[in-house]
Amino acid sequence: MIIRIMGEGQFEISKDQQNSLEKIDEKLLQAIQNHNEEEYKPLLKQMLDIVRSQGRAVAQDYLGPSDLVLPSQDSSAKEIQELIKESDIKS
Repeated sequence: MIIRIMGEGQFEISKDQQNSLEKIDEKLLQAIQNHNEEEYKPLLKQMLDIVRSQGRAVAQDYLGPSDLVLPSQDSSAKEIQELIKESDIKS
């Protein structure tokens, strides 16, 4: 799976890493829907840390699509909600 972190680049992750991210993602979505910044900020950081530390950076000249786009660490709840809406439209 290829994951793009906005403003940073793309990373390839394994199926095991993908499963770990999905568990965190469920909690993250709940926190965002509840507008709970104290909860979603650390969850987003945890997801980004996993991708950065365990993922393999994809070559910058790779032109293929990303399977998932993660917002940057400093994204607001509103920005993240917009990103979720965009991905729902594309699905």
